[in-house]
Amino acid sequence: MIVLSGKKSVDFASTLSSRGKCNVGVVSIHGYLDTQRTEEHVDSLSIAQGIRSLALNNYKAIVLLIDSPGGSAAAAEEISRAVDEIKFPVVAFIRGSALSGGYWVAASADHIVALSSSSVGNVGATFSYLEKTDFNRKEGYTFQEIVSGEYKEVGNADKSLTPEYKRYLQDYTNDLFKLFADIVMKNRGLNGEQLALISDGKFYIADKAMELRLIDQIGGISEVKTYLAEQGNGKADDLLLCEPLKFE
Repeated sequence: MIVLSGKKSVDFASTLSSRGKCNVGVVSIHGYLDTQRTEEHVDSLSIAQGIRSLALNNYKAIVLLIDSPGGSAAAAEEISRAVDEIKFPVVAFIRGSALSGGYWVAASADHIVALSSSSVGNVGATFSYLEKTDFNRKEGYTFQEIVSGEYKEVGNADKSLTPEYKRYLQDYTNDLFKLFADIVMKNRGLNGEQLALISDGKFYIADKAMELRLIDQIGGISEVKTYLAEQGNGKADDLLLCEPLKFE
């Protein structure tokens, strides 16, 4: 994480209006996305259920506050599916990063706004692990394998990764990437050439991300509210953001 010190930034809570009843639901998606909660990971099912609970209210829109380095594909998909179910406008507001699985979620929104210093993208898939075969050999350990199928132990850190197994894992990773890429392509309205430009796993600062059509707008909460007002949700000043649902 790159941290720039200086004047203290305004806390997000101070942007929430205290007058009247809130009419825009807010969900905080912060941290590494996983299918179960740990000290370092946030639970995708809880977030998905939170989004669905907001859909039951008479809100004008939902805002997703996103600051996530990514996570498992299953977790990102689970949250994304919940967003897809919402029948009124959903805006993703990137406040730091929306990378890999975090961007998968952001791309499910109708509109993406990002702070100018945000990191966006990292579209791709990975299957990585630390192989221990050399260590085991030096320590005198022997790996014995009894399996029902040739590929059952592929990815086991105690098993050597042969060229054939590596090709298999590469194919698996490519298939997972295609699933991710197809969603981004559809939700962001990209053609094949535009998709190819963002398919190398790079991440970008907001202005470059907008040039590549990864986001729609650079700005903050004011821009989020202005966009929602332009979609027929009344005046921007009358859009009152609720306190965020948090799942940290």
